[in-house]
Amino acid sequence: WKPIIDNFIAAVNDSHVRFRIHPQMTVVTGYSGGARACGKYLTIHKGVNAAIYCGGVPEETGKRKILEACTMGVDDFNFGEMRSLIKSVPAANRMVQIQDTGHNWGQSRTFQRALGWIQKRFYTSFTLDPKTAEQIFKMYQKRYAEAKSPYTKFCVRDFQRRFLSRQKLNKTPEQKARYKTVEEEYNTLKKNDEVNLELRAAAALEAMRPKVFSLLATCPTKAARAKSKHLKAPSPAAKKNALSQIKTAYDAFEKKYSGTKAGGQALADLKMILKSQK
Repeated sequence: WKPIIDNFIAAVNDSHVRFRIHPQMTVVTGYSGGARACGKYLTIHKGVNAAIYCGGVPEETGKRKILEACTMGVDDFNFGEMRSLIKSVPAANRMVQIQDTGHNWGQSRTFQRALGWIQKRFYTSFTLDPKTAEQIFKMYQKRYAEAKSPYTKFCVRDFQRRFLSRQKLNKTPEQKARYKTVEEEYNTLKKNDEVNLELRAAAALEAMRPKVFSLLATCPTKAARAKSKHLKAPSPAAKKNALSQIKTAYDAFEKKYSGTKAGGQALADLKMILKSQK
């Protein structure tokens, strides 16, 4: 691992010299062996507080209290490694996603979703300089103005109220008035039936995905097995049982949360899974 870790250290040190990077907001990412290198690096560098793994999960996952996101292709021969992250990282600190690929980097869609999740958590966990904090708040003000649905507006206002409080942008009379507006609109949107349905659906999807992906890991696809001699085909009975449980979970979710944003994501998950298991 030494050459890889040396390169990792050189890249991080160089980026911190050439770019203005918040000392507590460094994110590392890697693909396959690079994902494993992330784990090695995290044990020696305490300034990194988030990682995005693609096509592999390091054995050190869960050993530090950081944010850990993982994206795996449904046909990835390393898919089973996702179970170690699910078992060792608290639900609040992890994100797991699948994509319609084999052993690949995270697609733009899944990678940006993971990065956005980390970014929001960083902004409400660490203190920024006032100028940067104001710029971020204005960026989210624009997102609020452009939002079409009550749920999207709620998500923006929920972030903003936590952001303003964490960045202490609620001290001057002008800031207090702004914070009051955000808080009042948040409380109003929180009572909206559509918002509450979306919130329940999002929470249910995040609770269901780890269970489903753990089941999926017991059924490596034909494409994945072709790439790894260590993977064995599940017995017909085991595969049928696992897929039955997966489909039942998604069908129940769809019945309850059809039409929601999370419902669309769940349907996309199921289509990928069933296509890969043919």
